[in-house]
Amino acid sequence: RQLGASADSRLPRFVQLFLDAADVAAVREFWVAALGYTRDRRAGVSDIHDPNGLNPVLVFQELDASETERRRQRNRIHFELAVPSDFAQTRLATTVAAGGRLLDESAGRWRLADPEGNELAIVSGPQPSMLDLTP
Repeated sequence: RQLGASADSRLPRFVQLFLDAADVAAVREFWVAALGYTRDRRAGVSDIHDPNGLNPVLVFQELDASETERRRQRNRIHFELAVPSDFAQTRLATTVAAGGRLLDESAGRWRLADPEGNELAIVSGPQPSMLDLTP
């Protein structure tokens, strides 16, 4: 407001992504490492969030491990994380150390899965600024 800016009431104000997990703790640690997010400190809350408050909150919902049919369904979304080239190997190593499994790789792109098979692609290289909205 000090800069004369105001929120556009037509845009979403709060976005959360929900991820089902039979082993919430293991899956959560993978995503904390992959995204550089912070754990919610409230008791009984498994959410993780961007420490800068710019990206969506990730909420983990416990899935009954006995629901084998539901667990077998293919993941319908995946995350893509763009990182600077000089940081890609560090982020990849940190994510694998937190329980990630490298599925495949190509020049500047690594596809991983968390402990329950949810996918993440780490992409490196020159990235256009997300703040530059000019056509």
